[in-house]
Amino acid sequence: AGQFGKNPKTAACAVRECASRLHELRRIEALSLYPLIACEFAPDAARPLTSQLRLVMVRLARRLMRSLDELASAIQSGIGIPLAIDRVASALREYRLRNEGEIYPMYDRTGRRSAASATHSV
Repeated sequence: AGQFGKNPKTAACAVRECASRLHELRRIEALSLYPLIACEFAPDAARPLTSQLRLVMVRLARRLMRSLDELASAIQSGIGIPLAIDRVASALREYRLRNEGEIYPMYDRTGRRSAASATHSV
């Protein structure tokens, strides 16, 4: 928290850059990752689960984006920085754990399923 107070303008810009990168990551996931998973699991009973997970990830991403905005505002005002940092850390931790625990393994399985079907078709 002390580092943010030394140069609030630079710190707020860094937080906004982080939010921008997260937004770009979410855009790439929405355009590439989720459609691939949906197509791969379309005939399976797992399809409703993939849709639900996607909605959960949207909610978690929005929570993380809001917490980053709150942190940037806290840095600029100089008020509530430690609490804002804690909120970002909590939101980021939950977002990352969900992605690593559920979404990315599904993506990994799509690659394995595609490789297996390519092997069987030869």
